Amino acid sequence: MNQKQLLLNYKTTFPDDTLKIISKKTGIQQTRVFRLFNGSEMKISEYKSFMSLLNQEPKENNKISNLAKECFQRLPTRVLSTIVGDMENALTNAKLIQGSF
Repeated sequence: MNQKQLLLNYKTTFPDDTLKIISKKTGIQQTRVFRLFNGSEMKISEYKSFMSLLNQEPKENNKISNLAKECFQRLPTRVLSTIVGDMENALTNAKLIQGSF
């Protein structure tokens, strides 16, 4: 994942975070966070800080994971195929939208 995608994913995951909050979460100085979001190239340590925040499993992801497991156990294959198709379509749309930025 490149820097632009990483920062876009971060803002999508944490839309209400201010520069100050991002600075506290990542341990990166606030002015540096500002520069990163305005195109400055990231250091590896900064990249890792953002990735570790994104890789933490939020409660919503855990809920989705548990729901998917239960669906897999209880629903017929035909219904699962429909759900998978819907998810693939949503992901394709998201990729197309992100590609336009």
